[in-house]
Amino acid sequence: MEDFTSIKIERISGKKGEKKFKVSNPTTYQLVGKGGQGVVFKLNEQQCVKIYEKKSTLEKEAYALNLGKELSFIPKVYEIGSNYIIMDYIKGTDLKTYLKEKGSISENLTKQIITIAKELERVGFKRINLPLRHLIITENNQIKVIDHVNSMNYKAPVPTDLIKGLKKLKQLDIFMKQVNQLDPEIYKRWTKFC
Repeated sequence: MEDFTSIKIERISGKKGEKKFKVSNPTTYQLVGKGGQGVVFKLNEQQCVKIYEKKSTLEKEAYALNLGKELSFIPKVYEIGSNYIIMDYIKGTDLKTYLKEKGSISENLTKQIITIAKELERVGFKRINLPLRHLIITENNQIKVIDHVNSMNYKAPVPTDLIKGLKKLKQLDIFMKQVNQLDPEIYKRWTKFC
């Protein structure tokens, strides 16, 4: 088995202050994601490793993943190292891409999003942001939520990034109509931000 700890990342400046990483990967592990905090490599069909630039960022995500460990839509953690977390590999399509391909958000997905928001709040997440790129639709149409680094930064019980993303895709009206039918109380809270 190859040693993923030989993979190195270095922050470089991107356009308009964008956070980017230069990756040195002497392994054959496939790069499957890059974000503002680190990079993700697929280890096998069940697991991936996220390598972080900063230990403080790793600690934030580890805390959030532990907080949500009982939730079926949060990746399971297998190992935490000095600059990495090995967790479930989630195979699927992010919600933004999914909606561009499918054309409309289904009631099933809306119901799952409501449940996810409620469950994250119940277990103690402060920031229920849910950007479209962090919601992964699996082959069996189940939503999994990835990238929890900023889940505890500040209190935000309304998924404003989700609302903004759906608005850009012209899906917000149908989504909010479904939210109102499924959970009028959540609708009242969220509609103020539409």
